[in-house]
Amino acid sequence: MGASLRRKPCTETDDACNWVIITGASADTTIKARPGRLRGVRVWTVGAASSKIELYDGTVAAGTKLDDLPLTAVASLDIGVYCASSIHAKTTDSGGTAKVRVDYM
Repeated sequence: MGASLRRKPCTETDDACNWVIITGASADTTIKARPGRLRGVRVWTVGAASSKIELYDGTVAAGTKLDDLPLTAVASLDIGVYCASSIHAKTTDSGGTAKVRVDYM
């Protein structure tokens, strides 16, 4: 499927952050290719029963695993974790219907 990049105000204090929208399954989506802060995840559209997103700090979606979140319910999660290498995501969705937004700085 795919990913798209956007820029938006991330907090009420006018801190600017970016986001990536990932649709369906993705073996490795580069969220940010250098150090940065993972701000949050928002599940917009749910996927199949076993759908999930795995978030990593590393050069690929196999570095230090930060979190493993189900994509089976609409949800929003604030994370606020600093990543020393880069931010990557891997999504699993056999139905191809999941849509998730990852916010970062």
